[in-house]
Amino acid sequence: MSLGYLKNLVTRTITEWMEDNAMTYSAALAYYFVLSLPALLLFSVSIGSIFLKSENLQSKIINNLQGATDERIINMIILLFERIPEINSLSISALIGFIFLLWSASNVFRQLKKFP
Repeated sequence: MSLGYLKNLVTRTITEWMEDNAMTYSAALAYYFVLSLPALLLFSVSIGSIFLKSENLQSKIINNLQGATDERIINMIILLFERIPEINSLSISALIGFIFLLWSASNVFRQLKKFP
C-alpha cells in the first residue's frame, strides 16, 4: 500500500463520516441502548426470580455452592431466596420490564431506519 492510497482512504472515510452525520446517529443509538438496559435488567431479574421460587432449584444451587464458597456467602444467598417476592408481583414487574424493553427496542429500530 502506498502512502497516497492510505491518505486517500482516510480522507474519503472522514468525508463520508461527516456527510452521513454519523456522530448524531451514533449518539442516538447509544442513548437508546443505554435507555433499554434498566428494562432488560428488570425483565431478566423478574423472569429469573420466577424460576428461583422453586424449592428444588434453590436446594440444588445451595448444594453446588457448599464446597466452592464461604458459609457467609451461602447464608446471603439463602436470605436472598427467602426475600424473593410473590409470583404475582414478579409477573407484573416482568410485564412492565417487557413493555419498556419493547418500547426502547422500537426506538432503536426507528433510529436505525433513519440511517441513510
